[in-house]
Amino acid sequence: MKINLVFKKIYAIFPFVMKTSSSTQNKVADVIADRFIKSLEQGVAPWQKPWAGVAPSNGLTRKPYKGVNSFLLSFFGEGENYFLTYKQALALGGQVQKGSKGLPVVFWSKKPRKDNPEEFFFLVRYSTVFAVKDCGLPDFKRDDKVINFSPVEEAEKLASLNTCPVSFGGARAYYTPASHSIQMPVKDSFHSVPNYYATLFHEIGHSLKADKHDWAREEYAKEELVAELFASLCLNSCGLLGEVNFNNSASYLQSWLKALNDDKTLIQKACKEALARFEKLTGEAPQEEGNEEEEG
Repeated sequence: MKINLVFKKIYAIFPFVMKTSSSTQNKVADVIADRFIKSLEQGVAPWQKPWAGVAPSNGLTRKPYKGVNSFLLSFFGEGENYFLTYKQALALGGQVQKGSKGLPVVFWSKKPRKDNPEEFFFLVRYSTVFAVKDCGLPDFKRDDKVINFSPVEEAEKLASLNTCPVSFGGARAYYTPASHSIQMPVKDSFHSVPNYYATLFHEIGHSLKADKHDWAREEYAKEELVAELFASLCLNSCGLLGEVNFNNSASYLQSWLKALNDDKTLIQKACKEALARFEKLTGEAPQEEGNEEEEG
């Protein structure tokens, strides 16, 4: 099946959301990547921040956001679980409050070709959404669910789904593709229990890479980011993300700044792959990238 990629530019209602520092100002990848770059420049790796316990969802359709959108709204949504476009807020009888800052969401739409309906192409675009709390809807009904569980027990259950052999000993943690095995220091050598699971999930993330032999040097930054995002997904689902003492040294943050500046598509690719590996570990159904509902 022949697939053509067509970029369709959708202008956000508030122009400041569109501004980026790159020459390719209106590209979807720039809008997404620059959110992460700005956070790193401020000394924060956004994937290390505790997120909302419930997946971000559209406040009108109640459908969860998927793909990179789920990460974006979790990282930058300041704990909000529901989001609306400007038009959706008006349709519900609200009004986006002055000074509210929107967040970009990206969508892929599969379209049949006019000349041959059996062939398809994809439109990629982005829109702007606002937290429901900023939309003047005091009577908005939330479906938030409170989940009570032991974080360590939950982490152990999640780790038990791993099928890659794990050995303990030594002073380093690493995954070996050739033998498809994980080496971990003994548990007592970690500064905390959450840090132990952070390291373990990072290596499990590596072990779920589909092509165990594709470890080219130019792919190293992406693979490390995938493992970081995967570990954050795991820790957040267990309620341990806020308990981990991460390495946020200047060199660590600068390395990600360089990687994202060198390749603005890196964060979208890494988010998609991290989610795919999380779904593979948990047995969840794969997520599709997006839909067309956000223009409404």
